[in-house]
Amino acid sequence: MGEPDLAVKLAEVDERCKTNSSRIDKLEEAHEALYSIATSVAVLANEQKNITEKVDSIDEKVDKLEKIPAQRWNGLVDRIIFAVAGGLVAWILSMILK
Repeated sequence: MGEPDLAVKLAEVDERCKTNSSRIDKLEEAHEALYSIATSVAVLANEQKNITEKVDSIDEKVDKLEKIPAQRWNGLVDRIIFAVAGGLVAWILSMILK
C-alpha cells in the first residue's frame, strides 16, 4: 500500500470514527432517558403499593363503621323481644295468680 492509499484509508477511518462517536452520543442520551423512565416507574410502583395499603386500611375502617348501625339495630331488636317476652310472662303469671 502506498502513501496515497494510506491517506485515503485514514480519512475513511476518521470519518467512520466521527460517525460512530455521534451514534454513541445519541445512544448515551437514549440510555439516560430510559434510565430516567425506569426510575420513575419504580417510584410509581412504590407509591402504588403505599396507596393500595392505605385503601385497604380505609376499607377495613369503613366496614367497621358500616357494622355499627347493624349492631345497634340488633341490640334494639333483642331488647324489644325481651320486653315483649317479659310482658307475656308477667301477663301469664297475673292470669295464673288471679
